[in-house]
Amino acid sequence: MSFREMMGSGEPLRRSVLFLVGVAFAGAVVGKGIRYLIQFVIARGLGPEAVGFFAMGLVVVKIGSRFAQAGLDKAAEKYVSIHEGDGESRTVTGVVLTTVGYSIAFGGVTVVVLVALTELSIGFFDAYRSVIRSFVLAIPLLALMEIGMHATRGFKETKYSVYTREFIQSGVALGCIAVAAFVFTSLQLVIYAYVLSLAVGVVAVGYYLYRLGAFESIGNPNFQSREILLFSLPLLFAGVTSYAASWVDILILGVFASPRAVGVYQIAFQTSMLITIVLNATNVIFPSIIAESYHQRDTERLDAFYISITKWTAYLTCLGAAFVVVFAEEIMRLFGPAFSAGAVALSVLAVGQATVAATGPGGNVLKMTNYERIELYNAAGMLFVNAALNVWLIQLYGVLGAAIATAFSLTLLNVVRLVEVRYFVGPTPYNRSYWKGGLSLVPAVATFVAFSKAFGGPLWIGVAAVTGTIAFGTTITLLGLEDGDRRLLESIGERAG
Repeated sequence: MSFREMMGSGEPLRRSVLFLVGVAFAGAVVGKGIRYLIQFVIARGLGPEAVGFFAMGLVVVKIGSRFAQAGLDKAAEKYVSIHEGDGESRTVTGVVLTTVGYSIAFGGVTVVVLVALTELSIGFFDAYRSVIRSFVLAIPLLALMEIGMHATRGFKETKYSVYTREFIQSGVALGCIAVAAFVFTSLQLVIYAYVLSLAVGVVAVGYYLYRLGAFESIGNPNFQSREILLFSLPLLFAGVTSYAASWVDILILGVFASPRAVGVYQIAFQTSMLITIVLNATNVIFPSIIAESYHQRDTERLDAFYISITKWTAYLTCLGAAFVVVFAEEIMRLFGPAFSAGAVALSVLAVGQATVAATGPGGNVLKMTNYERIELYNAAGMLFVNAALNVWLIQLYGVLGAAIATAFSLTLLNVVRLVEVRYFVGPTPYNRSYWKGGLSLVPAVATFVAFSKAFGGPLWIGVAAVTGTIAFGTTITLLGLEDGDRRLLESIGERAG
């Protein structure tokens, strides 16, 4: 059954879908903004070295939490969805209790192993040993929060996972970390504030699960422990590999460079990630379009959407990248004078993110057309290449070397995805209509450059961003939309009611 058929003609249902998509996207934007502000608060309150310590601890927590989750988050979402739909409340309760129980056990083992490794890793991460110890309790807490969030999605309730992570946990973290950084000027308290925010997140998601009826049969649950483990454990490798590939640059930089260098790089990388918001937006709604078109064997529609999605993602991300490159030094200086040393690294990372956008949502196309296993191989390859390049280039160029390695690895991964989509699925995301976007970028970039030469200060950076965006939008509107772009907008409209 197609997405459109499932939607039917009911206006309330279409509005419900729009609400779910809107909550997910708005929550992601707000959450990313809050987490970026957390980095800003630590930078302004405690300096680049503190940002480096915090970043390293956070990376260890995120990778460690994947071991603690062991694929149980996906199991919670899948089996709660199945059994809740069948009205089997005893089994739903059993699934929630089983995934939570296993996660606590795996989290405990992960903490013990991590503490032992930090004691044995003489010469490696010596500077971060006390920070990692302070962070260890965050590992099981983050795993529990993630499993709870996925379980709420199993009840077909997107909003509760958004409320938990993007608003409650992130909001508490920002408030408490601000007090710790500006009032007490203590990195130790900053770490404890983050751990506290995760504990609050666990309580919040537990409350939401209670409201959804996850514990209705707490006195007589029906456990499916073996089935859950058989499903979840194979996902452990994929989860750890994916996270390690994303954060290997920070880990290796921590080995070969100072915490101060790690802090500068962390701000540059997180700033470059802000321009991927358009790409993240496509991940909210467009996978269903791709899956539906492929299922119906509507190759013409799939080609048109693939071209339009890639084109507009590339346009807007390149616009953001151009802004970041022009104002790189001014942006980094907002975090403090010491961070201006990362301006060139920020420019390199921004160009890398623009290249990722220009190659299109190849990963989503592979996942939605039954080639998800290839994405696992891609993640493993990305981890190897990124790690090797970081080891080599960081020793030569420090922070800039990490940026070059990461930007190149991201570009290579997405070019490989582009080739794989062409080989396995068929479509290519390019045609001659791209000239309109390229031409529209010219007045926008000229505006950015003019403002950078004539004015200075945070206010004028914001004015330049707005003015350049208006210049881009006006130019591309005058040049006109292609037929494929109109079809894309119509499809969004159908999903938006």
